[in-house]
Amino acid sequence: MIGRAAERIRRVAANPAQRLFAYPYGEANRYLVDEYFPLHGERIGVDAAFTSGGEPITETSNRWRLPRYTCGQHWKTPDELGALLRDIAR
Repeated sequence: MIGRAAERIRRVAANPAQRLFAYPYGEANRYLVDEYFPLHGERIGVDAAFTSGGEPITETSNRWRLPRYTCGQHWKTPDELGALLRDIAR
């Protein structure tokens, strides 16, 4: 089902980010992270997947469970986003 959805999105709205997957509600499960994407990611055209982990990506981050900061969960205003980015850059 993920493969069909990815194929449909590429047909309808092609863009460079189409090879990235964001888990619904930011929640990844072990099957997708440990089995499905490592075995089928290349075939279905997905290079990496994002959670809502709320931390910086590092060299040791699992590409099938990359954290991201989300509006509403990790920041709510432009000022909060700016402060978050400044803290990360330190």
